[in-house]
Amino acid sequence: VEIIAPVRNTTISGLPAAETTVQSVIYLSSGRKQRFLTRFWAVRVENQFVVIAADWPADGKLATEAEMMRIVNTIRILPAAP
Repeated sequence: VEIIAPVRNTTISGLPAAETTVQSVIYLSSGRKQRFLTRFWAVRVENQFVVIAADWPADGKLATEAEMMRIVNTIRILPAAP
């Protein structure tokens, strides 16, 4: 696993969050290597953290980063129930 983007501040659903992107490699049964990119978000919700992860093949054939971000941007985190 290689961190390819520094951790940075952001927001998810209007809440403070941190995000980073890592690259990993898996070896398929055929012996072929497949690179994946994974973006992680840690979102502060009161006294807890919610971790969100989205990954996609680095070659962009299955999904592009822009497509993944369109999905992530639809996430809504509600306050914890009392």
